[in-house]
Amino acid sequence: MTLLPSWWPPRFPEGTSVPGSGTSILSHPAGIDEAVQVAVFKEHRFAFSFWAEWTRARRARDRSPAHLVSLDFHQDLCWPSEPECEDLRRLDLASESEVALFAWSRLNPLNDGHIFAAAYVGLIQDIFVLCKTEDDYLEEVTDLTGQLHRVVVCHSVDELLAALPRVGDYYFDIDLDFFTERDQEDRVRLVNDEDVLELLSPGGRLGSAVLPRLSGMTIATEPEWCGGLGNSHHLFGLLDQALFDPPLLCEDTDWNGVG
Repeated sequence: MTLLPSWWPPRFPEGTSVPGSGTSILSHPAGIDEAVQVAVFKEHRFAFSFWAEWTRARRARDRSPAHLVSLDFHQDLCWPSEPECEDLRRLDLASESEVALFAWSRLNPLNDGHIFAAAYVGLIQDIFVLCKTEDDYLEEVTDLTGQLHRVVVCHSVDELLAALPRVGDYYFDIDLDFFTERDQEDRVRLVNDEDVLELLSPGGRLGSAVLPRLSGMTIATEPEWCGGLGNSHHLFGLLDQALFDPPLLCEDTDWNGVG
């Protein structure tokens, strides 16, 4: 018989986030009397923990979960297996520490199942993904209460803007590998800096559509999928330049050119 140490299973103190993450709380980009949180972390599945936190806060104010708008090279739309669904049904979404531990240790380490896991337990409403892959996907999914969630995968900003609903708020989710391209030998190169800055500009077409209805923003740095840590840092620097001034995670971080 193997004796486990007294600290196993690990527990995070209540009020702590997933390991290695950082957050800034900003005024709302639309100028309304409401704050929004921006979270940055390495592995994309950690977004699940922040969506849970923000949805708890929304429900405390009798507001429905937000829609998800995700920019990602991949779709990240893998439905959880039955054992994973069973884990999700047992998960105490009211416990910050349990959700943080679950995102770290129980969600798929391939970082492609967090979106549908969040939909399954009702952390998000409809799902809108702007990506560069063209795999098959489920066009609607049903959560554990029987509610349907629409899923729309787009391959251009025009297509995404046409699909976004006119009612509801957004969790804006960015995987930095969205700003990469791959050749036939699967070698990674970064898109032009100007294209990154233009897409992320708060006054651009995408920013003008999403930021006024923002209810939280998640940023996954995913260096392995960006072609290395240097590439990931470079892309994060461009995102930081486009969206924030002073930079993200400073004491007085604010939006760039908003308000």
